[in-house]
Amino acid sequence: MNYADHTYYKTSFLGSLDSQEFSRLCIEASRIIDYNTNQDLTDDVIKSLSDRAQDRLKYTTCALVDLLHQKEISDSRNVASYSIDGVSKTFNKISDSDFKEKRKDILNNLPDELTCYV
Repeated sequence: MNYADHTYYKTSFLGSLDSQEFSRLCIEASRIIDYNTNQDLTDDVIKSLSDRAQDRLKYTTCALVDLLHQKEISDSRNVASYSIDGVSKTFNKISDSDFKEKRKDILNNLPDELTCYV
């Protein structure tokens, strides 16, 4: 089950991914949330959350989607920097430790009602 939809991602989170890319990464983001709450969140569990908690769950999912997308782009770059006639460009690569730290920061935004299972 995906914990956010593309409409929320585009209108509330103001994300930039197309629906196909969002859907693919949303599955992975939702599984990361499942792992970190020690449960698969069912519709009943989500509906029992307050509106604010449901919004935080969606927001956290969307933030994870964007982080996963940034990591994929970072990992696909073969060249970290280049220089042509004195003009140089350096691409920031997300290291595994940076990725884990950012993921942890994002997951800290999960509603308290879900993190009580951890």
